[in-house]
Amino acid sequence: MTRLIEKRLLNIQTDDTDHDLDPTYVDIAHVVWGVSKVLDNIRSAVENGIELRSQITQEYVDELEAAFWCGKKVINHEDAEDIKQDVSLLEDDILIELRGTIGYVAPHFGIALQLPDPTAERIDG
Repeated sequence: MTRLIEKRLLNIQTDDTDHDLDPTYVDIAHVVWGVSKVLDNIRSAVENGIELRSQITQEYVDELEAAFWCGKKVINHEDAEDIKQDVSLLEDDILIELRGTIGYVAPHFGIALQLPDPTAERIDG
């Protein structure tokens, strides 16, 4: 079965039988999809004059947007095919940014994201 996660700025296609996908990549994709749904719902509510709960602050929206755009860096990375198989191949600055954005909001979506440590020594080759 093929899963298609699609939003205006997001298009990820994965095959459930593709066991070469890094589970962390799949988790990142799910968080990005969840964030995009929440942001769409917030925007729709605001456009329709629906009062938002007090927990939905501009700071919260900013955190969600930062997570979305950081996740897009992973999904649209120039080496995306390799990264789908091993998220640790991402540049250190992106891994650090992921920890502060996607890693921060992932629990809101029931995902215990385990991101690679950007300070760990890497073995190339």
